[in-house]
Amino acid sequence: ITWGADGAQYTGAGDNNNRDRTGALVESPLSFFKISGTPDTLNCTHPETHHNQPSPQCSNISLRGANIVVTHDDPNHCPVWHNGIPNVKSSGVLSLGGTLYWAVSCFNYGDDKVFNRQRYGPAWILTSTDGGATWNKTATPPDMFEGRLAAPRFVQYGRDNAGAPDDYVYVYFPSTLDG
Repeated sequence: ITWGADGAQYTGAGDNNNRDRTGALVESPLSFFKISGTPDTLNCTHPETHHNQPSPQCSNISLRGANIVVTHDDPNHCPVWHNGIPNVKSSGVLSLGGTLYWAVSCFNYGDDKVFNRQRYGPAWILTSTDGGATWNKTATPPDMFEGRLAAPRFVQYGRDNAGAPDDYVYVYFPSTLDG
């Protein structure tokens, strides 16, 4: 989650069932949300749902743009999930200079023999200059982060990263296998 230049917070999420603009239920590995207001005005309850994001009862959380199926230039870049949807997860997001930078990663379910959970693969960054309504899906190469660098997260320094100690962006990576 990041604090945008406009004062709203932005975050990506995965494993989503959302309503598209026509009201039809759409499954997507990625969706992006804008959160406005204060914790008191979100009015969220979390009834048991199957990956309904955000909960239909939440106010001041809005889906930005269309559900996102990210394949970069190569539709075979990430392993395929059911219904032909690529296995992609939201990693980290950063607001800097009014631009949103969203890191996304390929992943595989169940091929990690130790924990039998997802293992992240290559990752790249998408950019948006309109608050997440549209995305440049090829802002970086699809293998910008690969090997042991998986699922990048950005270190946050306040609203639009204004409190950063220098001109660098700091990224950290959880372990993909053994660190």
